[in-house]
Amino acid sequence: MPDQRDCKACRANARDADPYLVWRNDLWVLRHTRPPYAALGWMTLHSQRHAASFTALPAAELADLGPTLARISTAIIAATGALRVYLASMTEMTPHFHAHLVPRYTDGPKGWETFKLKQQAASSTVADADVHAVMEAVRASLG
Repeated sequence: MPDQRDCKACRANARDADPYLVWRNDLWVLRHTRPPYAALGWMTLHSQRHAASFTALPAAELADLGPTLARISTAIIAATGALRVYLASMTEMTPHFHAHLVPRYTDGPKGWETFKLKQQAASSTVADADVHAVMEAVRASLG
């Protein structure tokens, strides 16, 4: 496992300029996924502090995680009109805690099929302007 200096997520968290940054505070960084977009409003929440997995998060982050995910999910639903937001965290490809928040739309796939959208992202019709509008709406909701 890489240490904090070698962690791609830690380096990304330290950057001030990120066109896909939606929101951050002392504990978390929220970003919209980059193109090609698998789904409008698909975001990832990363811990500011390096933690290789959910079980490695410090107590402060664990206490704040549930309420933060609820606020973000509510904001994504309001911004996109999604029915709900799916949540998943694997930390396999990037061993730094992050959670995927994936909107589930009326006409979209359900359950695990939603995560296959990532494989189809190259043929996505999601527009940059729509992504940035959703990012702004979520940012405004989160303050």
